[in-house]
Amino acid sequence: MSIGTASRQRWDPGVERFIEMRAHWPGRVSERELRAAGMKPISEGGLGLKATAIPGIKTIRRRIRAYRAAAEESPRWNLFSSEPEDVALLTDVQAWLLADKFAPMTEKQADAVLRVRRAAPSLWRTHAHHVARMYLDQPDARPAIELFLGMRPWESDKNLRHWREVVGEGAVSHEPHLDALAHPIVIVARAPRKLVPRAAKSAAKRKDGHTASETT
Repeated sequence: MSIGTASRQRWDPGVERFIEMRAHWPGRVSERELRAAGMKPISEGGLGLKATAIPGIKTIRRRIRAYRAAAEESPRWNLFSSEPEDVALLTDVQAWLLADKFAPMTEKQADAVLRVRRAAPSLWRTHAHHVARMYLDQPDARPAIELFLGMRPWESDKNLRHWREVVGEGAVSHEPHLDALAHPIVIVARAPRKLVPRAAKSAAKRKDGHTASETT
């Protein structure tokens, strides 16, 4: 299978990162550029993808135009764009975007992220951002997203099974991107460290020193 044949079901998430970054550069993306970026190893700034994981050039160009249009119609989000009580729900998302070299949020995107995080506080910040962008960019998928946020399949296996049953029955459209966000989050708890007062540590060291000198 040649490059540019991936369907939505097989679209690698790394492609979205390329689209966001490329939207900030002038000009139209070429097939040669797409191939070079997709096949280049991640260590060299590429996506490290197989040809079958990259969508067609027309799809890439359409998504880049959508990103550019969204950026033009809404200014960049900043601390004064939201109410003080909402800023904490957005600064960590903005920090993640900037640290990973994604485009920063616009005010419109930040408003969508805030609504998603209010509706689903247990959803990871990165997942909340993906869902919010999907809600803005894909109007046809909004019923599926609303069901996803309401049923919270990421919170438990029971929720996940129920959500899959409802989607499988055709209540809403099947959105492959939501599948990757639906798996329950497992948090591995670390054993708490035993806190020892500094004075007790010093006394223990002195005792060990005396014991060592007595045995020599």
